[in-house]
Amino acid sequence: MRNPQDDSRGHFDTQIIAGVRAFARDADRAHAAQVRMEAVAALMARVNLEPWVVRSSEAGAQMLSRPVFEAIARCPLVAHHGRPAFDPEQFQRLIVAHVVVD
Repeated sequence: MRNPQDDSRGHFDTQIIAGVRAFARDADRAHAAQVRMEAVAALMARVNLEPWVVRSSEAGAQMLSRPVFEAIARCPLVAHHGRPAFDPEQFQRLIVAHVVVD
């Protein structure tokens, strides 16, 4: 996951290609996934989600745990400064709800 302020053309192209591959040409689902990934990137810029999100050894990248992906899929989107976003408290509650303890 990269910083939401990274608006380089190559980054956008990579996101689109990944979405198309993941959703087998289902443009609506690819778009929905992209909006949710952008919303979580913006949330991570505002809120510390450790220990569920950790920095990668790759510059500017972070690794997301499975509970974060569950929250990305399940949390309703809200508006934040005119953009799709996640409510931080609701998002964090969903993360905790999907943590599996061994």
